[in-house]
Amino acid sequence: MEEQYRKDRIAEIEEEAKNLESSLDSKIKAADQRLFGVQRRYETEPYELNEMISVLDQVGQHSMVEECRPIEGKGLKKFLKRVFRKCVRFYIRPIVEEQNNLNAVIEKGLDQVYQFEQSMLQVMAENDRLVREVQWMKRQIPAVEKKKIRKDQMRVVQMLPSLAFGDGIGNDTLALKKTLEENGYETEIYVEWVDERLPQGTARSWEEYEERPDDILLYHLSTGSEMNYRLADYRCRKVVIYHNVTPPHFFAEYHPEAWQGCKKGLEAVRFLADKVDYCFADSAFNKGDLRKMGYQGPIEVLPILIAFEDFEKQPNQAVLERYQGDGYTNIVYTGRVVPHKRQEDLITAFYYYKKNYNPKSRLILVGAYGEQDRFYQNLREYERELGVEDVIFTGHTKFDEILAYYQLADVYLSMSEHEGFCIPLVEAMYFEIPIIAYDSCAVGETLGGSGLLLSDKNPQPAAAAIHRVVTDSELRQAILAGEKERLSDFSHEKIQRQFLQRLEALIEEEVS
Repeated sequence: MEEQYRKDRIAEIEEEAKNLESSLDSKIKAADQRLFGVQRRYETEPYELNEMISVLDQVGQHSMVEECRPIEGKGLKKFLKRVFRKCVRFYIRPIVEEQNNLNAVIEKGLDQVYQFEQSMLQVMAENDRLVREVQWMKRQIPAVEKKKIRKDQMRVVQMLPSLAFGDGIGNDTLALKKTLEENGYETEIYVEWVDERLPQGTARSWEEYEERPDDILLYHLSTGSEMNYRLADYRCRKVVIYHNVTPPHFFAEYHPEAWQGCKKGLEAVRFLADKVDYCFADSAFNKGDLRKMGYQGPIEVLPILIAFEDFEKQPNQAVLERYQGDGYTNIVYTGRVVPHKRQEDLITAFYYYKKNYNPKSRLILVGAYGEQDRFYQNLREYERELGVEDVIFTGHTKFDEILAYYQLADVYLSMSEHEGFCIPLVEAMYFEIPIIAYDSCAVGETLGGSGLLLSDKNPQPAAAAIHRVVTDSELRQAILAGEKERLSDFSHEKIQRQFLQRLEALIEEEVS
């Protein structure tokens, strides 16, 4: 697609250059005919326009001839002059009128010459501009051809440890691949592990990657992996797309493997600080983390590319029928059941909301968990200790089920303590769900002044905030209006254009 665009653009430039040259020739010939060859003289002896203006002023002041001067004198002398004037006026008046008519013709002619001179100067200036424009456009043709040849000889490769189905980073990777393909780039995804639910051929094993010198390698960095260290060995241009690494302390009590993975992930982030050419960060928060870990090179904030058109698919009807139209207020959160998401704080806030404001309400926690996972088991035990009902853990959900839960939501509530971007916030904006969220890490940045931010984890004010958003229609509409405005900043076209522009700069080695 991009290659065809460049071919079409080259043809357009050549055709426009020809048209401009033809127009230039026509204007020069027309000027030659109007000037009867005078233009050639003016090219060697430039005409002084100020001199013409001076002449016209003098002609204008003396163009009308009076028949006679005012009569001077007194008495008889003045009377005799009047008699004499009447005698000769019969002969003088026709001569004076003829002279005045001639003067008027001369003045008009000089004015036309002046106007013609101005027109000629404009034509010559336009000719000069056209000549420069044609020359500039001709110079662009080799540059476009060179860029096309350069692009044909290189490819853009994405690499990441794992490509999971329905995962935010995985979806970003797939969206970028689609963007690259649609714009004529040769591209491929290389991974250590790929989810079997993804279509065959979506990605290849990273061990199959054969480096080319002109490759641009986009590496999605978010966890610990041997691949992090192998990245330094590649000699092509390397670009880190940093999605942030969850601080390991969140997992210390529950998930030794996750703790180890996050610890190694942060070590790898520091290791790569001086070994990559460029970085994309999902948020300014992530960019700040990279700076703190020693990254001195260029870093650009590039929000995750979200395929919003997927949200137009049909939601799961079984889920809608199960919860829709029963008069319950649905409070929804989407995210894996892991310690830093703080589902226990969601349960506590919901407990106070259900107890103090609205018994007909439910909390739907949309996200995968393991039945034997200790953090999940602790959450269920905590739920029983509070005696709170209508807390629903969905487990791993299909995409159409997620769409259904979003459509059911009256409020989106987040108490997460670590987010490098938080895609579900943008998804909630898309589905026009008022958002209440604890202000942590990149959450406030992603909301960008929209939604309702909580400054602390106190569950009772959070419950009151839920009640206010549900019952105060004016507040609800104000929140939704702010979210709609913020959503435009994450439009697929806008983020895609930003990515392609920066990639083009990388290809031309013009990254500042």
